[in-house]
Amino acid sequence: MRLNLKPLVKDFELDYRSDIDPDARATVSIRQASTGEQLRIAGLFSEQTQIWDDAEIGTVQLKRKWNPHELHRFRAYLTMAGCDIEDDDGDPLFKFRNTKSGAELAMSQAQFNAAWDALPPELTQEIHQKVLEVNPQWDFSRQGE
Repeated sequence: MRLNLKPLVKDFELDYRSDIDPDARATVSIRQASTGEQLRIAGLFSEQTQIWDDAEIGTVQLKRKWNPHELHRFRAYLTMAGCDIEDDDGDPLFKFRNTKSGAELAMSQAQFNAAWDALPPELTQEIHQKVLEVNPQWDFSRQGE
């Protein structure tokens, strides 16, 4: 059986407006996550520390790392396939390349993180909503539908 391994990609026009050019509309392309990318997301929650040292309820610890904003950024890093947002100099903030399996980021995770972290929170929230639209399995609010 042959499979088409190119993921579904959806293009979105963002509602966010820049104060530099309020009439300009930014776009973002989001692709469906692969199984490998879903495993990478699951890895964020796989490391937990539990310590029970009872002797009549002494030392009880449960540690988890949970940062929802970091999770949103990582999801975007894994699934962004295009974006025309520019920096102050007019250069693309995010860089992409075409591959055999479709468009993907052409920047390291550290470079992506720096670009993402420079964006206004309202814009990152809107982009993350588009990520969830294309990857509904990550939308905890829709679980159980």
